[in-house]
Amino acid sequence: MAGSPADTWREVTDQANPKNWMICDSQLNLVASGEGGLEELKSSLDPAQVQFAGFVVYGVDDRGSTVSKRTKSIFVVWIGPGVGALARGKALRMKDQAVQLYQGAGLSIDCDDSSELSTKNISERLLASGGAHKPTSYDFGGGNILEL
Repeated sequence: MAGSPADTWREVTDQANPKNWMICDSQLNLVASGEGGLEELKSSLDPAQVQFAGFVVYGVDDRGSTVSKRTKSIFVVWIGPGVGALARGKALRMKDQAVQLYQGAGLSIDCDDSSELSTKNISERLLASGGAHKPTSYDFGGGNILEL
């Protein structure tokens, strides 16, 4: 893949760029990125690997005459269900460095089942961690919008 993981993360978090997710392996090498949103990211996770992923969700506030879009960046530690305990421990030693790579992520999710990365679960967590103002919807990319 072209570009460094840090450059790719900057692209992912830039509202002007269509790229909205990325995945690094357990050594923080970029293995995938895309523009298809959360569902495309989930289909790209490897069940036999520990991976560090990041994606953006847009909090959209549509008040009729005014529409605002706030970027919510999310860091994911993916531990594939086929990863053994020894490999898991070895790979997770890189988590602190991965947190630095996915700088600015407002939400962190550790999971071993892609169903944990549902729009409902993520929306609930974003709302619980958010400020006083609730958006009218969350845009997960790829045409996947959850009205609140």
